[in-house]
Amino acid sequence: MTWEERRRLVEECESSGRPIIAWLREKGIPYSTFANWRQAVREGIETKSSRPSAMWAELKPEETRQGVPPVSGAIRISRAGWTIEAKPGFDAGLLDDVLRAVGRVCC
Repeated sequence: MTWEERRRLVEECESSGRPIIAWLREKGIPYSTFANWRQAVREGIETKSSRPSAMWAELKPEETRQGVPPVSGAIRISRAGWTIEAKPGFDAGLLDDVLRAVGRVCC
């Protein structure tokens, strides 16, 4: 679903005059999904409607640095001067929170 479609649904729900839960049941939209859309619309996240919702990036094995081999199974994302690294056993929820925060301020 595009940003504009989400924005329109948020506006439609809020202007319907009906209780949100009833409107969502009728449309088959989970409340948690709608709450995320509404927050994003209110905060102005995703203002570029032409931007794709996902982008592919090429992943390459990291070269050894200073003679230290990379950690097997680690994920390292570097962009615009910052790096996020997730080593085996990382907290997936924390990584999700970090990526969402980064997405709000860049890219």
